[in-house]
Amino acid sequence: MRFHNLVLASAAAASPAMAQADLCKAQITNDDLVGAYTLSIGNAIMTGGDKVIPLEVQNTMPVTIYAVGDDLIMGEPPNAVQLSLVGADEPDWQWDAHKGLSAISSEDFAYVVDCPVANLPRIVGTGTSSSTEGTEITFTYRLIAWSLGDNGAEMVGALQWSGGGISQKRVVMMTAQ
Repeated sequence: MRFHNLVLASAAAASPAMAQADLCKAQITNDDLVGAYTLSIGNAIMTGGDKVIPLEVQNTMPVTIYAVGDDLIMGEPPNAVQLSLVGADEPDWQWDAHKGLSAISSEDFAYVVDCPVANLPRIVGTGTSSSTEGTEITFTYRLIAWSLGDNGAEMVGALQWSGGGISQKRVVMMTAQ
């Protein structure tokens, strides 16, 4: 099963009533997100100069979200990401279905989980790293929590990074372990 179809299938597996009762218009805390996760990274669209290159590279890895004081940190240095819950004043996140990246749009996702994206908890994470050549890479995760269990949240979203004149967008999914 391709990754973008996995996102839709996972969202559909949760009953819309559960997603709505759990997280639609709900307030979650940093403590709700702390825990061990499986991070699945899907296909990418890479751009550099005038070139746009679809990449069919997918991988899965374990990550942990830690609380450090009032901050949330995902992963380990030097690639750690600082995460923050976004407030209601954050503009709505909308996206279109894109061949090779995501088979579903934000409207499709909202329909499946029976809740507008803007009414679900959203998390932004930023960080920096270096390539093996020493080029600085900046990255941003935008995650939508659509289900919450005893071990953490189920989240879908996007990873964007740029560095050295190249940028990349990827679909991601995080599943609590």
